[in-house]
Amino acid sequence: MGYLYHIDDVLYALFNEYGETFEHLFFTCNLTYSVWQLLYNWLNITTLLPSQPINHFTTHMGMISNNRLSKFWSIILLVTPWAIWLSKNDFIFNSIKHSLHKTFYSAKVKSWL
Repeated sequence: MGYLYHIDDVLYALFNEYGETFEHLFFTCNLTYSVWQLLYNWLNITTLLPSQPINHFTTHMGMISNNRLSKFWSIILLVTPWAIWLSKNDFIFNSIKHSLHKTFYSAKVKSWL
């Protein structure tokens, strides 16, 4: 049985009875998928994200052909899972509930830093 918390009017199950998977944690759960979608919307990109991490990374890296932007794009790819991880850890260990937009904002700020 998992923890339940409320994020932007969506009841989200943090863990299911089988435990958390990498794919679910960073890509397929409602919260993380929405964070990725907000990130892509911020960058004016419309895409359907693959659920498999390798396909997600391949798709992500294949979107930018401009060498100058590729470093920033790589940073986004790294800091977004980090922001998601920190948000979920805040809930688990500190009982701090982050909204979807706060998690997205954290990824956005970390990208610029």
